[in-house]
Amino acid sequence: MPGPAGAGASSSVAGARVEFLRIARQPRCAEGTAVFRAEPVPLVIEWKISGAAGGALSVDDPTHTPGTYGPVGTEGSLEFLFSCSGEVGSTETHTYALYTVGGGPMDSATVTASATVLDKGLGSNS
Repeated sequence: MPGPAGAGASSSVAGARVEFLRIARQPRCAEGTAVFRAEPVPLVIEWKISGAAGGALSVDDPTHTPGTYGPVGTEGSLEFLFSCSGEVGSTETHTYALYTVGGGPMDSATVTASATVLDKGLGSNS
């Protein structure tokens, strides 16, 4: 019998596949003053790949080219600090794509994370 409804075609066949790519910790931009400062919270993504030699990660790549960020193992996590340099109230968004390397036809998954710019930060005296 085929896999559950909504499962991708690659989930019912052997070979390379992305088991999951998910956000393990939501990012948050810094806010506040020098005295009462809430530090930024980095984004953490985690993944697991099966049936492949490794993975290739891309970040914000409109060309969908595997691995523009770099190679990754078949299981792991990475931390990313958002720049949060836009206008106050704007949303900074980044898309992460994971591709399988080796083990048959390539599989991929994407996840998008966002954080709201909360203030202009501490500023500078220049």
